[in-house]
Amino acid sequence: SPLNSSVLSLISGSTVSQSAAISVGSLRVSSVGAVTLNSANVVNSLAAAVSGSGNGFSFARATGGDLDITTVDGVAGIATNNGAISVTASDGALTTSQAVAAGTSTVALTASSTDNLLTINSAVSGSGGITYTADNMTLGGSTNATAGTVTLQPDSAAVAIDLGGADAAGILGLTDTELDTITAGVLRIGKSD
Repeated sequence: SPLNSSVLSLISGSTVSQSAAISVGSLRVSSVGAVTLNSANVVNSLAAAVSGSGNGFSFARATGGDLDITTVDGVAGIATNNGAISVTASDGALTTSQAVAAGTSTVALTASSTDNLLTINSAVSGSGGITYTADNMTLGGSTNATAGTVTLQPDSAAVAIDLGGADAAGILGLTDTELDTITAGVLRIGKSD
């Protein structure tokens, strides 16, 4: 990771992967090939564009920090050309300040660990299906899986679901206004474990 820079831009005509964690304030990735950055990365702001057809984007934020999908070095949000998108904030909040678009593929956004918050402030789309995993959610932007399935599920097994209620410790609250932001063939709330 760069010692004296707050922004790292990775630009590749092929794939992007890693052998060690990335530690930088803001990360931009532009790639033709698939991007797999699942080490214990310490990044606060993230943006990516994957242009190769069917190539996906996968990123994991290390334990103990928040992650914002935003604009970094001229790239806004995360977009693929029909490739799967998976972003995880391990033991931290995850926010979408810019669009997340997977075309005909899938989107999985996770704020893992107890009572962490997933905030959707932008458009999220993927007609292959969209999965949000977090113990607390704020759904303000649009979520569009077209005729696909949208799944809203807590990360922790013992979290109660309150339709029409607010988020709280141990409660995933989903208001009517939040649910109205979702377009899907099937809306699935909760999980069996």
